[in-house]
Amino acid sequence: AGYTDSTNLSFTGVLAFAKPGWQTLTLTVKSRMEALNIPMQPMTFDGTNQGTGGSGGYEGSSELAGKTKPQVFGRCMNVTGALVNAFYLMYAFNFSRDGTQAPLYQIYNVYVKGVRYTFDQDYTTMALLQNASIAAGKYGTCLALGALRLGSVPASNGSVVADVADAPEPACSVSQVVQRILQQNGSFVAGIDFSNDGLYLLEAFNNCPVGIYISDSSTSIGSAINQLCDSIGAWVCPDQTGLFDFGLIDSPANLVLLGQQSLMTLNKYHWKDTIEKQPTGDDSLNIPAYNVILNHTKNW
Repeated sequence: AGYTDSTNLSFTGVLAFAKPGWQTLTLTVKSRMEALNIPMQPMTFDGTNQGTGGSGGYEGSSELAGKTKPQVFGRCMNVTGALVNAFYLMYAFNFSRDGTQAPLYQIYNVYVKGVRYTFDQDYTTMALLQNASIAAGKYGTCLALGALRLGSVPASNGSVVADVADAPEPACSVSQVVQRILQQNGSFVAGIDFSNDGLYLLEAFNNCPVGIYISDSSTSIGSAINQLCDSIGAWVCPDQTGLFDFGLIDSPANLVLLGQQSLMTLNKYHWKDTIEKQPTGDDSLNIPAYNVILNHTKNW
């Protein structure tokens, strides 16, 4: 029999560091949330696209060198494209975590200084897009690689702004966007690293389209997921086995109506004793809000 045969798993975490002594070994272990404390996008542009012939591919000029390659998850409004090839007026909006260009489901609207460009057509490769004849005031796309090309120089060399999505609207809910982030940026596996049941609960609670646009290296995977969960009042937390679980703090009756098969109690989470009521921030009057109005989708 092995030495672990009579033991029970009490906690799964991430080893921060080990401190050896003469007769002891002290281990500092953190929550598995630490596994999400890595940048969503660590890759940057090379800035190797130089000269009047547009040589150097689609890595931008020296002005773009060192800047984070953007990422799109969900549907994002008013996103500024990265000028990856100035000679051919080509802009990119989505890159994988390894730095390669990533697909978009759709580029909905394109503007420069408030002037709308009209759609020409989609091209299957960057080479076809680069060599296409696109009329002034129009734009062509290469959705397979998350890019577009203008048919004329933008007014006053203004920024190109577009509404973009990496998936159809029904697949842009919080639960589905979070799942794509975990799988694509974290290489986590559904059912092994994160709970399917928890995501089903979020989908049943609120399946409205959302989006998050990553344009710098300061946003971690955990931060991105928390922002998305916060938008519908949800939470993410690893259980004792290290499985990332998702849920909503609500009455048991409401959770049953949402389709949760078995009610989760706070007793299974290590932070159950730290939940407490806090002042609302209204000069200590603690008057609950009567009405909260959100007038606009996020302008990225």
